[in-house]
Amino acid sequence: MEVTLGVLADAANQTADGKLNILGEFNEMRSAKFPFVWPSMQLVLKVEASTGEGAKHSFRLRVMDDDGNIVPGTRVVEGEINFGKAYAPGHPYRGQFILGIAQARFEKPGTFEFEIAIDDKIVKTIPLYVSRLRPQPTG
Repeated sequence: MEVTLGVLADAANQTADGKLNILGEFNEMRSAKFPFVWPSMQLVLKVEASTGEGAKHSFRLRVMDDDGNIVPGTRVVEGEINFGKAYAPGHPYRGQFILGIAQARFEKPGTFEFEIAIDDKIVKTIPLYVSRLRPQPTG
């Protein structure tokens, strides 16, 4: 099992013919005040599994702080992913997933990780660096 792409973005969608469109990929944000709320972002994943691994798997997403704790106010997202049929016999299973995240609240600056686990094994962490915006000198 492999996450071949994992990014945060302002927006994302998938076309009817399976093309993935990503707009405004980022891994850093700044704010002059804390706490602050980021109104909307998308977590975009492309996942691949071998034919031997099968099409159905459990999925878990947690947002962790730089102390390794689940970020207060976030919820753990758990469920099942099902790749359906492979493109052709012998080809790996592939899936694209877009998870919308609304009203993300950051209490303080730090490094946050979006931790993706499949079948209870962490397969990808996506860092998000949140820092204080430095005031610009005037004059």
